[in-house]
Amino acid sequence: MIDRLLDPNDRKDEPAGDDGGSWHTLDESGGISVQQGYAAVGALRMYYEVHGAARAEKAPLVLVHGGGSTIETNFGALIPLLTDTRQVIGVEEQGHGHTGWIDRPYTPENSADDIAAVLQQLKVARADVLGFSSGAGVRLRLAMRHPSRVRRLIVASTFYRRDGLVDGFWAGVEHASLDAMPEVS
Repeated sequence: MIDRLLDPNDRKDEPAGDDGGSWHTLDESGGISVQQGYAAVGALRMYYEVHGAARAEKAPLVLVHGGGSTIETNFGALIPLLTDTRQVIGVEEQGHGHTGWIDRPYTPENSADDIAAVLQQLKVARADVLGFSSGAGVRLRLAMRHPSRVRRLIVASTFYRRDGLVDGFWAGVEHASLDAMPEVS
């Protein structure tokens, strides 16, 4: 449930309780309203950002980052270009950015269900969804598991076969660690 407002000076990595929470700020790049918050999705507190106002004639665009990334690292430069014409919703998956880790497998299916729950809590009936890199796989799972929530799919920089990646990619993933992930400011 998203219903408790948080002070924007609160630490974003501290628990907000079972009811999630949100706060509003202004984007320095032109006064676009930004709603930031956490949606309670079972045991997960999933971080989200809503940029700009809803438009009756256009579905919002949901941004799903790649593995080891965040809303800011994958989409920070893109968001201001999109908010003139549509509402943009960014999410950070389990164990990424502002969203902590919980004791369950990190899978595209779990992430897809988490995103669907955030959309439900934000009262977004249908959205266009852009997935970047591994976020594109999550986006596909979202469309398969929750087709009524997805209007259009946009794929960026992804693969559809395991052998479609550069040599050494999967070996690098085997040795990935939290220390190698981007820092959140």
